[in-house]
Amino acid sequence: MKLLLLLALSFFSAQSFAGSCPDGSEPVKSVSADGSYFVYNCGNSSNDSGAKTTTNDFDDSYSFTISRFNENDGSKQIGNGYIEINDGIVTVAKEGRTLDAGSIDLFDSFEGQIDKKGNIRGSLKISVLIGVDPPPLVLVNFNGNIDSQLQGEWDDYFDVHIKLSPVAIFDEIKKSIDDDGIFQFKAFHALNAPHASNPVSVSDFSIIGKTSLRIESNHGECGQVPNWSDCDNDRERAELYYGDESWKTEKWYRFYLYLPKDYNSIAPSKMSLIQWRSMEPSKTLIMFQHMHAGLTFNRNGDTFVDSYIVLKSNEDLLGNWTEIIFNTNWHPDPQKGFMKVWIDGKLKVDFKGRTNQKKGRIVSLRYGLYSSWMSNYKNTFKTKKMPQRIAFYDGVKSEKNCQKLLDQNTCENLVSQNIKEYKLFIHNSDDNELHGRSICKISPASFETIKSNQGADLCTFR
Repeated sequence: MKLLLLLALSFFSAQSFAGSCPDGSEPVKSVSADGSYFVYNCGNSSNDSGAKTTTNDFDDSYSFTISRFNENDGSKQIGNGYIEINDGIVTVAKEGRTLDAGSIDLFDSFEGQIDKKGNIRGSLKISVLIGVDPPPLVLVNFNGNIDSQLQGEWDDYFDVHIKLSPVAIFDEIKKSIDDDGIFQFKAFHALNAPHASNPVSVSDFSIIGKTSLRIESNHGECGQVPNWSDCDNDRERAELYYGDESWKTEKWYRFYLYLPKDYNSIAPSKMSLIQWRSMEPSKTLIMFQHMHAGLTFNRNGDTFVDSYIVLKSNEDLLGNWTEIIFNTNWHPDPQKGFMKVWIDGKLKVDFKGRTNQKKGRIVSLRYGLYSSWMSNYKNTFKTKKMPQRIAFYDGVKSEKNCQKLLDQNTCENLVSQNIKEYKLFIHNSDDNELHGRSICKISPASFETIKSNQGADLCTFR
C-alpha cells in the first residue's frame, strides 16, 4: 500500500508540476543533492524559496574523457567527447564523441548541473565493459568539481571517472605553439592518464616569445587504450602527439628544452623527452633521453642497435635552456640516410646510414615526459613511488630546409662543422649513479657500425 501511495504521489507531483511555473515555462529537471532522485525547479519563480542553485559562470564547451577505474586494474579510457554547459545545465554534445562500451547514444542520458563553486552533480546510464553485447547498463551518479574530475560508482568493482578540460585550454596550447612551421600538432597522446592532475599547460616561463609548454608527470598517472596499457607495462607518460610525416624527405627540427635545476631524475629507468616512431608497423626510431649521463641521443633498439650518445652533461643541462637542432631524411637506404644533431649550436651527432625501417613510410613525433622501465628506478632506490617529473618546451618548429627554420648565417655555421669523436654512454639497469667508466670515446666510423652491447667493444677510455 505504501508503495502504491508513493507511486501515486510521485506521478501526481510530476504531472501537476509540468508547465506550472509562474512565467509559463517548463520546470527544469536536475539531480538531487544526494544524487538519488530528480528535482524540478522553476528558474525564475518568485515563490521558490530556495535560490537558484545553477550558475552560468562556467558556461562553455569542454572536452572530456571517460574512464573506468579500479585500484588493481588502473585506469582505462572507454570514451571521450565534448560537454556543453549552458545556464548551469550540463549535457554531452552529439558531435565528436566516442564510446567503446556501447552506443554513443548512451551519452544522451547524461543529465547534470553545476553550482557557483564549480561542483557538478549528474547521472549517466552507461556500461563500462568492452565487448559485452548487449552492454549491461547502470545508472551512475556523479559528483565532482570542474577543476578536477567527476566520479561515480558503476558497481562494487569499477568506478567511473570523467575528466574535463576546457576546449579553450587546447586552443591556448595550439596558440602557444602556433609558429611551428610545417609541424601539425594533432592531440594529446591517447595514453596520457585521464586522471592526471596537470599534464600539459601553458607557462609564461619562456626563452622564445611569451609562453612555453609545461609538462608534468606524477606517480600513478598512466593510461590505457584498447590494445595497450602503460599501467601494465611499467610506463607513465604526458606527451603531445603530432601528425604524420613522410619518409625520404629532408626535415629540420628545432626544440628548446628546459629541465629544472631540481629535476627529479628517474635513471636508471628510461625517460624519453623527444621521440619519433615509424608507423605500420609501429616502431621507435630515435629518442632524446634523460639519463645519468645527462641528455642523450639514441638510435633506438626497436629499429637499430641501442647506442646512447651524450649530448649535454647534467651539470650544464639542469637549470638551463638547451637548444636542439635535428636534421634527417628518415631514409631506409643506408647509402642515402643521415642524421645530424646540434646542441646549443655545436655539432654532436653526424651519422650517415639507415635512418628508418624498410616499411616506415609514415613517421610521427611525440614529445613530453615518457617514463619506461620504471621498475629499474624503484628497485635500485628501494621505493614504490615515482617522483614528480617536470619539463618545459619552447620554440618547437619544423621546416624542409635550414634557411626557413633559422637565419642564413646560423645555417652556414651549423653545416660547416664536423665531429671527431663521440661520447658514448655505457650503463646497466641497476646503476644508481654515473660511474667512472660509464662514458667512453668512440669514433664516428665506429658509431655507424655498432652492432651490439651498446658499442662497449668499440670504446676507448681516456
